[in-house]
Amino acid sequence: MIEKNKLIILSDMNLWYGNTAGVIRMKYYAKALSSENKVYLISNKKSVIANFIEVEKNIFVQNEELSKTESNKITKIKNNIIFAREIEKWNKEKFHADSFLIYPSTDTSFEFFLFLFLKIFSKNKVYYELNEIRKFSIEKVKVFTIKKIIGYLYNVLKYNIIPYTWSAYNGLICINKNIAHYAKKYNKKIFIIPILSDNEVVNLTQNSKSNEFTIFFSGYISIRKENLEEFIYGLVLFDSVYQNWKFEFCGPVEGDDLIILHKIIKENKLDNKISYLGNLPHDKVIIKQKLCNLLVLPRANTKQNFYGFSTKLAEYAVSGTPMLITKTGVVTDFFTDEMNCFLSDGYSRINFFNSLKKIISLNEVKRREIASNAIDVAKKYFYYQNYSEELDKFLFK
Repeated sequence: MIEKNKLIILSDMNLWYGNTAGVIRMKYYAKALSSENKVYLISNKKSVIANFIEVEKNIFVQNEELSKTESNKITKIKNNIIFAREIEKWNKEKFHADSFLIYPSTDTSFEFFLFLFLKIFSKNKVYYELNEIRKFSIEKVKVFTIKKIIGYLYNVLKYNIIPYTWSAYNGLICINKNIAHYAKKYNKKIFIIPILSDNEVVNLTQNSKSNEFTIFFSGYISIRKENLEEFIYGLVLFDSVYQNWKFEFCGPVEGDDLIILHKIIKENKLDNKISYLGNLPHDKVIIKQKLCNLLVLPRANTKQNFYGFSTKLAEYAVSGTPMLITKTGVVTDFFTDEMNCFLSDGYSRINFFNSLKKIISLNEVKRREIASNAIDVAKKYFYYQNYSEELDKFLFK
């Protein structure tokens, strides 16, 4: 009997059980590889590298609740060093993995020390998931205090240094062609895997039967990245011509962004039409996506978004609900206006207003046809099983 290859996926997220985009993406990697390999998902949030349970065939996770919630930077760095050393020692003495895959963290010391111990010191086969260029996510200092200036300069330094480590990895998995083109100057061994979905459970569901037109956003509540302020102002304009609607949004919040959005909502007297639902569990998010009339992703045209690709779009595409999105990054490589989505002509409130007017004027048959075509796009480009064979070759052969 041929021994299966063993892959360890390392992250500082709650792998398998979390509901973030990164967790879901790593879950699909594991599922794509599990027919021919054994995949172990290990988080530094767990205190013990042991007691694995098989959650699906050939997919193993640590059987332990999350235990580490450090916030102190020095403590984080110390624990990241300990975690990297423990992984390296455990693998060398007991496990003998064939390959490692590191999912990047905003805490760059997490990936740096894993890189140091696993790749530089122990010469393992280590791959790196590249889904964002971090240096483009840094906001310039607006309030000039010594602390903020030092923090900004530190972030600039670390996010400009990290790409030089990419050249030493055995390969990079990139989320789109834009980021792959950027990364090629550091490492030529690149495999592009776009946003992923599970098409095994796809069906075209019946959207809300209510006369009320329901709009839904799920994801990171970030004005800077997701352009939610402009979209809500677009709804203010929309309310002047069509009143029978509601907008619900959910997800983790960036800084004070929710306070800013609530202020806009209150000032425009839309409290009864716009609601924040909190950070819902993933299964409830999926249900909400299927039951509404329109999903929105109003991302701004920033460098950060140009080099990214919202994993939420793959989830939207298989929901059976039409979606309104912007022409950010590689979106138009997959989606066409009024064919399999609604594409806003721009990123401002007036663009969103015009799109909403157009969408509400279409009949239900046309909107469902567009949603059905989006499912076809997901089956062709985003279904995780489409990448099983090539991902297996990239990581092991």
